[in-house]
Amino acid sequence: MRTVAALIFMIFNLGFAAAGYAAGGDVTVIKGKDKEDGSDIRGFRVSSEDEQAYLFFLCDSDRQRPQIMITHRHVIGKRTDPFKVYYQIDSNDEQRHWFLVRGSGRTGYFFVRFPIEYKRRFGDQPPSFKEDGSAVNPEYIKWDQGIYATVVHDFLSGSNALVRIHDKQEKDHLYAFSLKGLADKAPEIASCYDPSLVKE
Repeated sequence: MRTVAALIFMIFNLGFAAAGYAAGGDVTVIKGKDKEDGSDIRGFRVSSEDEQAYLFFLCDSDRQRPQIMITHRHVIGKRTDPFKVYYQIDSNDEQRHWFLVRGSGRTGYFFVRFPIEYKRRFGDQPPSFKEDGSAVNPEYIKWDQGIYATVVHDFLSGSNALVRIHDKQEKDHLYAFSLKGLADKAPEIASCYDPSLVKE
């Protein structure tokens, strides 16, 4: 029953349909299609210990960087609202990142909202475009992808995580995740996750 419920939850709240997936403990491999453009989606999700929240790490064939998503059963805010997610992996320092509300309002996608918040770990944000404006600056792409890769790595390299969603009603929702077995699923996102870009 849990597998069927999870599939229904993903289709109606995340904007993609899983064509097929196989469960392995609390970690589930996902293979499907984007409902909007039909692009291929592949990756995995991990459920919280109370099975009330899910973290997704996905590759979309239309995108170069991984998609990092969180969803739970409460409305976070309105579509396109930014909100904060905090996480602590094992005994490491707590990290804060921004997510953007999508779908039904219960799902968020990670994004880089304020480059200044990443300066200490990743350096200054390079210019987005080349000087002549002809194309996106490759250094900017590398900087941006490095942030996404590092967030993914934080979870792949840990054993346990405490994740806190701070919603638009100023309420906190705390979830515990076991990350055991997550690193074994890294090949599922090999097409968009480059470990060489990770900043410790």
